[in-house]
Amino acid sequence: MKIKFNATGTHVNRGLLKVRLDFYPDESDKCYPTFYINQWVREPTDEEMADDAKLALIPTHKVLTPCLCHFITVPENLVVADFTDYILSMLDKDTLASIDGFILRSDSAHLISPLMRNKRRFSTMPVVTKDMADLLASTNDKLKAIVIDFAGGGKVIEIEPESIDIGSPAINGNDYLVSNETHIDSNNPANENGSLDTIEVWSLYGMTGFRAGTFYLVSGTTYKCRDSETIGNVTGYSKQTFTGLTINAVANDRMGSYQGTGFLECDTEAANDLFWASGEHIDPDDEATYNNTGTYAMSIYGTGGGGVTAKTSAETGAGAEGSVLRAAMQRAETASGADARQSLLASLTRNENGTGVEQSLLTSLVARLVAETGSGIETRSLVARLLSSDAGHGVDTGVIPGLKSIFGNDGGIGYDALKALIGTSGAVSDMKLPGRQGQVKIPSKGVSL
Repeated sequence: MKIKFNATGTHVNRGLLKVRLDFYPDESDKCYPTFYINQWVREPTDEEMADDAKLALIPTHKVLTPCLCHFITVPENLVVADFTDYILSMLDKDTLASIDGFILRSDSAHLISPLMRNKRRFSTMPVVTKDMADLLASTNDKLKAIVIDFAGGGKVIEIEPESIDIGSPAINGNDYLVSNETHIDSNNPANENGSLDTIEVWSLYGMTGFRAGTFYLVSGTTYKCRDSETIGNVTGYSKQTFTGLTINAVANDRMGSYQGTGFLECDTEAANDLFWASGEHIDPDDEATYNNTGTYAMSIYGTGGGGVTAKTSAETGAGAEGSVLRAAMQRAETASGADARQSLLASLTRNENGTGVEQSLLTSLVARLVAETGSGIETRSLVARLLSSDAGHGVDTGVIPGLKSIFGNDGGIGYDALKALIGTSGAVSDMKLPGRQGQVKIPSKGVSL
């Protein structure tokens, strides 16, 4: 698979800066034919949308669309090299093989959700800048050229499906919803309290400024938005999956969305009503009185909930979880304060003397990294940088901050044996770590591309 940065998804949510990575399948991936699609060369006009014969006259071309779009929190003073290190550490071959294996299944959201949940926090440092527009622009400029190629060959991880869900299946329906309106689907309300981290969407042509959220009934047809998150542009003609989100939901909440431009698929084969209100009412606590369109289902579905329930080979110390480096990074995501350390990966490997961590890491570095112009990364050897020795100032002679908290909760299965070899004034000493998103316009549509 190939990973590319998508600037349309950069936003701040709950005080945290989030960026979006799009996953594109290789020709060798099973999902490739589904996401290599015929697309109109331009957006249809309203007249064409209302006339199937005119719609069929619009030329098409082949386009490769993402099979997955993932959001990761990053610090506002983001260092590109450290971020690419994190991407490499979280995307091992088994994870990529699992994305390819799960994405075409009918229950894909319930499998992708737990698979990607612990891969969304590179940082937990809140944004403190006052110039938000400048922050978003500078972040996009830093990451705009990132492209990472990963080799295949992994095995699909066995995962227990999640149970929390909300909304209607993201399908190629028989009608569509227009832009610049907020829509709420009363089909399949949330079955329990939780946090949605995965959203599936199907757009007719494509959408910009897409946002997804949860809504609850105040009275009559007045709804209030409970929570939402920005997704950005959505590619059309296929089911698009977005992970790494954080959208609160309470039992009986409804799924809703908004798009600035484009068309969201919907279907008339629904049991309950769809509601709409002109304009954007999808910020948390936004309240509006909605119009009842009739029984339609929006092509947007969400899931999330509890912790990761993957049943992998971690218990035997082999396979996807067997990498000490990857396991350490995952533990850091739940350890107090550890996420704020941007250079965790480099810190854990820089001083290691080649007794295992580098070997595990090097086998996963089948990537081509492209960074911003002028940073020097283009001419640096990634391996040399990761394995370079520490400069020998300060930390060599003291306690490495965060290591105890990162590993302090280990149950004694594997981490106890990890050693950090720290250079101290020319000598080498062993330090063993302790054992833990006007009116709805719905003309008919029946085009098969």
